[in-house]
Amino acid sequence: MKMGSPPVITTQPISETLTMGASVTFSVEATGTEPLSYRWRRNGVFVGPSTESPTLTLKHVQPEQAGIYRVVVSNTAGEVM
Repeated sequence: MKMGSPPVITTQPISETLTMGASVTFSVEATGTEPLSYRWRRNGVFVGPSTESPTLTLKHVQPEQAGIYRVVVSNTAGEVM
């Protein structure tokens, strides 16, 4: 049985345009029953394991890292993207 309130994203990550070699941090704000887990995706493919951090930092970006980044926020009551 699911307990608590499911996550709700209150602030979406902001789109960024970068030059090669720059760094970027994407952030999301969410509410819901703790703990919340965050899993980032680029072009629909997960880019790492779930984490407790609502940020994704990319350092020294390269052209092949371009794409659409989204995050899945989850807890014991559900998930949202």
